[in-house]
Amino acid sequence: MTDNSTPFASCATAADVADVLDQKADDSEISQAFATAIAAYAITVAGTSTYADGAYTISNLNDGYYLVSSTSVPTDGAYTRYILKLVGDSEVDTKSDVPSVDKNIIENNNEVKVNDVNIGDTITYELTATLPSNYGDYDTYYLAFHDTFDAGIDAPKNFTVKVGDTEIDSTKYNLTTNDNSFVLTISDLKTADSTATKDSKVTVTYESELNSNAVIGGTGNVNTVYLEYSNNPNKDNADSKGKTPDHKVVTFTYELDITKVDSDNTETKLAGAEFTLKNADGKFYTATASDGVYKVTGLTADNASATTFVSDANGSIKIQGLNVGTYTLTETKAPDGYNLLSNSIEVVISATYQDNDGVNNIDTLSATVDNVAATTDKTAGTVSLTVENNSGSILPSTGGIGTTIFYIAGGLLIVAAAIMLIVRKHKKDAQNS
Repeated sequence: MTDNSTPFASCATAADVADVLDQKADDSEISQAFATAIAAYAITVAGTSTYADGAYTISNLNDGYYLVSSTSVPTDGAYTRYILKLVGDSEVDTKSDVPSVDKNIIENNNEVKVNDVNIGDTITYELTATLPSNYGDYDTYYLAFHDTFDAGIDAPKNFTVKVGDTEIDSTKYNLTTNDNSFVLTISDLKTADSTATKDSKVTVTYESELNSNAVIGGTGNVNTVYLEYSNNPNKDNADSKGKTPDHKVVTFTYELDITKVDSDNTETKLAGAEFTLKNADGKFYTATASDGVYKVTGLTADNASATTFVSDANGSIKIQGLNVGTYTLTETKAPDGYNLLSNSIEVVISATYQDNDGVNNIDTLSATVDNVAATTDKTAGTVSLTVENNSGSILPSTGGIGTTIFYIAGGLLIVAAAIMLIVRKHKKDAQNS
């Protein structure tokens, strides 16, 4: 027995022990310690246990002290602490509880379940375990965060672990990573942080990035967590563990599909048109091309470093990995024999989301091109627009030297004609005089 057994030092019989226990308050520390100490010697006896309205009723037993505990629990449940009870017919409060876990994405200092980013952007994840109300019943307490992520999400980095507002040192936990998962284990939270109590929150924060394997639109890029925890206060935590249900968050990204056509015959697709794309902050996109598809790699403030997006033989440019937001598409070179667009094109992409059993799917995907509604496909995650070019030549724009020369030449011709008319009139007058 533990030091708490000293009140029993003078006990010679079971009745003496009963007398000592009878003097203690319900659920006292000495009662708990006694129940734990004798549990190894307990035997199963016949009786009846029924459950109704949140309580168990134990009946068909002789009066006496009994140990009461769960014999089995569901995967996401927990065993009760041994309960010492004097039973005739009696109701039992099982005093079991389980921790909970939640997962969020931190975006602009807010916790969200779904977000949308560019490929290459950093995503900050937050896992939060809330300790159970019976945390104090455990001598040691095991916690393990099991996290898995889709192929479009890079391996995690920059971990921070806190109990409440206090960060705990990395020597107090173990981190094991695989290609698309990690497990962060605190083998004994009571040793790692002695200040933790019931309802304390254990928070794991880390960063990742959306990569070129990201799913475009559709069901998005999913990150899932569940918590493994001590679930039997009567045994060492290595012997018995529970598991919470999964919790998921989702990150979406989108594709801009541009088709370059002849304005007089839109069935004629134009190759060789060149564009740059920049976001609302004025930064240009960089990308890599493969099989006619450009995948975003990042942003640059330098126009010279921006990727030039070129239409292929089908007049197509596909740019994958774009966030929702406002974009400026600028033609920098027209196809041969066609005129360069005089104005940039504004594209605005918007989306809303719905929560279906913990998985956030796209509810609506919409877009405008120069304030006119564009074609979208939320399953494919695409926004489509057609860009027309006029063929032939155009005069240089107003303010250029070209039109000025034509205007001056025309003016000189008009003056010359007037002079000729005057000269002819003078000659005619001279002949008639």
